[in-house]
Amino acid sequence: MQRTRVRVVFSIILFGALCVSAWNTQSQPTQPTSHPVSRFVYTSRKHAKKLKLPTSKKVWHFAIYGDRTGGPRSGLKILAQAVQDTNLLSPDLVMTVGDLIQGYNTTRPWLEEMKEFKGIMAALKMPWFPVAGNHDVYWRGPNRPPNGHESNYEKHFGPLWYWFPHKNAAFIVLYTDEGDPKVGDKGFSKSRHIQMSQTQINWLKSVLPKTKAYRHTFVFLHHPRWIKEYYPKNNWEKVHKLLASAGNVRAVFAGHIHHLHYAGARDGIAYHSLATTGGGLFTKLPEAGFLHHLNVVTVRTKQFKVATVPVGAVFDPRTVNMKKNMATWKVLARMKPRGVRPLYISQKGNIHGTYECKFKNRVGRPLELDVIADATKSPYKFTPDHYHIRIEPGQTHTLSFRYQAVVEDPYKAYPQPSLRVKFDFLGEDFRLSFPEQRFPMEIKVAPRFDKPTSRPTSSTSKPTSRSPKPRRNGVLTLGEKSALRIQSKYLKAMERKPFTIEGWIKPTKTRGMRAVFSKAQGSAFGLFLQWGRLRAFLHINGRYRYARGKHRLLPNTWYHVAMEYDGTTLRTYVNGKIDSSTPAQGAWTPNRYSLYLGADPKRRDKPNLFLPGEMDEIRISTVARYQGKPFTPSQRYTTDKHTLLLLHLDQNLGPAVPDSSGNTITVSRVNKAIVVKPKR
Repeated sequence: MQRTRVRVVFSIILFGALCVSAWNTQSQPTQPTSHPVSRFVYTSRKHAKKLKLPTSKKVWHFAIYGDRTGGPRSGLKILAQAVQDTNLLSPDLVMTVGDLIQGYNTTRPWLEEMKEFKGIMAALKMPWFPVAGNHDVYWRGPNRPPNGHESNYEKHFGPLWYWFPHKNAAFIVLYTDEGDPKVGDKGFSKSRHIQMSQTQINWLKSVLPKTKAYRHTFVFLHHPRWIKEYYPKNNWEKVHKLLASAGNVRAVFAGHIHHLHYAGARDGIAYHSLATTGGGLFTKLPEAGFLHHLNVVTVRTKQFKVATVPVGAVFDPRTVNMKKNMATWKVLARMKPRGVRPLYISQKGNIHGTYECKFKNRVGRPLELDVIADATKSPYKFTPDHYHIRIEPGQTHTLSFRYQAVVEDPYKAYPQPSLRVKFDFLGEDFRLSFPEQRFPMEIKVAPRFDKPTSRPTSSTSKPTSRSPKPRRNGVLTLGEKSALRIQSKYLKAMERKPFTIEGWIKPTKTRGMRAVFSKAQGSAFGLFLQWGRLRAFLHINGRYRYARGKHRLLPNTWYHVAMEYDGTTLRTYVNGKIDSSTPAQGAWTPNRYSLYLGADPKRRDKPNLFLPGEMDEIRISTVARYQGKPFTPSQRYTTDKHTLLLLHLDQNLGPAVPDSSGNTITVSRVNKAIVVKPKR
């Protein structure tokens, strides 16, 4: 009986424990199991690619500075910037290659320069080691001591030659400005001045056996004696043999020549010459080795790597905060000139007037602007040609430029005058200087083509019998990044209505996606060539309707193409025959982007998807002209009441091409879109 009670109690306890365990399992989320993908890399993903870990070999770094002298005092600021960069990179130590101070003076100015240099270097958060150069030890002036400034140098900087160990490496510093021991003078242009003394060679012989205990040995000096073009008939070959016999000398670093130079490796020893870290440069051409820089050497157990870092290329990511990010986006998105009075262009003759634009500060902080009127390679001249202004938050500043031009050749193409604008954003505790941007000036074609006027008006002119007959037939040539641009304000008459856009094209490339004409950026319409077939886009009721063509267009062949919308159907035509058709009921959605002929607008109204080749006879109509019926394409269009734009493309008009519809629509050229006379 007693055993039966015990069994019942045990069964109740066991059942309760199982219930609690089951409840816990259901009420709490299952913990994922980590599966090792590779050594020390863990994940809950079972089928992930295995990731290789880096080797655990010991690695460390040191930096090397180039010459500081031979240039203006502003080089001290470059040195100070290099110190900031170095502290961010945080190497173990910093080496130099000589010419620390300007020197070539007497004791008093030498001491002042020494204190100035060491004061800047004192900001380094790691030890630094000097190398003596000619500027550091040469004496100029009365009462020259026998060895120039050598005693001053050793008292305030350190030994003229020395070595020290660090981790798995040894560092040897040599002195290359001993001069002529017999005469006591110094220099580097005569053979007697550029020999390593036997005293120093004997010291080097005694040091190299001690450095063999280290995996790597690095050597530093000022004059790159191995460059025979600069140092003929010296005894560096003797020094090199000593270094090579040691077996562990990896690299030799020098300065003096003020340009970066790698002489290659010899007997396993790499020879590097540094340019400058604040010193004088013959020119600023980083690709050719003329730059302010520091070298960073990465040392591993069995190898080392040298990298050149331009001064100022390193910065603290903690200085870049959201305030600066938001200021950047605001300035880039909102700061551009708005046209007040356009720049008139004429077919021929004298023209003058006033171009005006305005800038409004919408970014919440003061802005400083440098604005330059750039009319390079055009006949226009501006007075004044530049402004420097400050705009407070919320204020608008209007700029006026008087212009004058003499246009002699009605067929000549020239670039559209533009504004070069540089912005400075004035934050509470920082200033952001933006790169210079270029904005084309708004242009307007003088309305009458037969008699250019010096007093252009903004009124439109209807077609008249006085409109000149073309003196030649032309075609528009389009390069890889060329197009024609029509601002959206000229297209109001066709918005949300039926329309027809047509013309002749001769593409040189049909692969990929290329725009025949388009203002399709989230809305509106466009006609594209997609792998040789036409594809039309029309935005209605929140989405695009597509018409995909069947006819394949070949490169270097003329075709008449058209896109038509009648309010219910979207169609494309090739050579007067229907190529595609799709239902499209409703009013199409306009936008603020330009209509490009030969390109497609992307954000900020910049063209892309260019169509290289040729174009001719472009017409935009505010009606569906063909209504789905076949037609014979015209070689030359005429204008009627439904013509919004007509481009015969027979001549250039400076930065534009003339519109023959009578609506004086400004059609500007983008890059190398130029009308030329076709070859016969």
